[in-house]
Amino acid sequence: MYARISDDREGQALGVERQVHDCEALADRLGFVVVDRFLDNDIGASELSSRRKVRTAYQDMLQRATTGEFKHILAYSNSRLTRRVREYLDLIDLYKQHKVTIHTVVSGDHDLATADGRAVALTLATWDAAEAERISERIRRANLQKAMKGEPGVQHRRAFGFEQDARTHKPNEVALIREAVKDIIGGASITSIRRKWESLGVLTVEGKAAWGWTPVYRSLFSWKTAGVRSHNGEPLYDADGNMVMGNWEAIISLEERAAGIAMLEKRSRRGVKEGRWLLSDLLRCGICGGKLYGQRMEPEERSTYGCNSGTTANHIGVSARRLEELVAQEVFNYLVAKTFRGVEAPTLTNQPWPDEGKLSALDDRIAELMAAHGAGILSSEVVFPQIQKLEEERSQLRKERDDHYLTQQAAPANRLESVWTHTAALNRSDALFEDKQSAIRSEVEAVFIEKAAKGPGSRSEEAFRKRIRIVWKQPHPEVEPLTDEDWANLKLTAADDPAMIARLWSLFTEETD
Repeated sequence: MYARISDDREGQALGVERQVHDCEALADRLGFVVVDRFLDNDIGASELSSRRKVRTAYQDMLQRATTGEFKHILAYSNSRLTRRVREYLDLIDLYKQHKVTIHTVVSGDHDLATADGRAVALTLATWDAAEAERISERIRRANLQKAMKGEPGVQHRRAFGFEQDARTHKPNEVALIREAVKDIIGGASITSIRRKWESLGVLTVEGKAAWGWTPVYRSLFSWKTAGVRSHNGEPLYDADGNMVMGNWEAIISLEERAAGIAMLEKRSRRGVKEGRWLLSDLLRCGICGGKLYGQRMEPEERSTYGCNSGTTANHIGVSARRLEELVAQEVFNYLVAKTFRGVEAPTLTNQPWPDEGKLSALDDRIAELMAAHGAGILSSEVVFPQIQKLEEERSQLRKERDDHYLTQQAAPANRLESVWTHTAALNRSDALFEDKQSAIRSEVEAVFIEKAAKGPGSRSEEAFRKRIRIVWKQPHPEVEPLTDEDWANLKLTAADDPAMIARLWSLFTEETD
């Protein structure tokens, strides 16, 4: 006995149970003893079905039929067995070679021993295949119509941040997404977000503890997260050329999505790699402007950052641990002082990119040239040199667009909302490496290292600080550092109170709220 249903959204296999009940009644009428039941639930059997979902029970049944274990197969209908003509040919071969016959509840029996019987069976199989295609066409049209109205597509697997209804937010996941997108805009990587979520015990929608790069990226920057209705992975547009917005609340704005993706692409263009160097890609040689790279030594205290651009010798070398501690401390002091003084960054307004029309015209021109080539109006010699030039221009415009939205979002109007996360990351000994790196990159554009002075006092802390020049991200409002008296009045110091930042923050929140 074989039973199958294509779509079981509730996962209760009720359709399969009904087929089994009807097939048992058929077996009683035929006087058969059912020796086994083969059940495939929530799996299609047409050419349109996913090849990744294999009907394991069906394959097992065919294999065991060749051993002579049983001589009859019962199903509710031909279409429950298969909607593929080529698979019905396999069933005909099964009869020819092993005399296994097919019986159905509603499609009747077909005498596969005769040419006419086989022809009828194959004709019905062809109509079953056609009906599967018609159903698919109707579903696609209905789904597209709903999509154009902004209605969400309900999938078997919910989207991260949303309940199963594809509309309602899951507050804890929404908070994770929004925080992660801000971190990405501030310079964090997808890999750092993945590690952070795993360390926090955040589960995927499948309930897995391990996250891959793609699931994290999709959770943060899918069109659905930004409130846009998409189809086959691309945003839908209405008759006026406007994006179709979904009738659910977006988790992030389109500007935040553009800025986050732009930052990731910027990291990719610069060749930023994940590593265990806290200041990776931020350091510049004060002599040649080249990058400084980490050089691991044993013991670890001897590790350095160095510039290898010199012709005869390294330009610059500096203690990695000493430099990292100094930069982290400078960022920490700035964040705390800015919060204590109540200083906010200037407001940035999200202005649309002014050359969007120019980029759209380039897309249209490239499409026109390709259409003319496809129609045989223009030759390859004429078309492709023009397209190459237009694509170069388009690539430059896209980069300018990305940089525009990145500038709009890189420094939010009020960074106080993230100051707690960043100061905690810089001050706590148990903070994640990725959090500490993200905190520094949220404020620092680059750090230039000058050549060390020679002579007495060259190794002093003052001399070391003179070698370091931090280039801050803009806007960067100047604030007066906290004085010793400020710290004394708070009766807190970083040295004797590990919970300093928590108590310091509690003093500020009443005012800033």
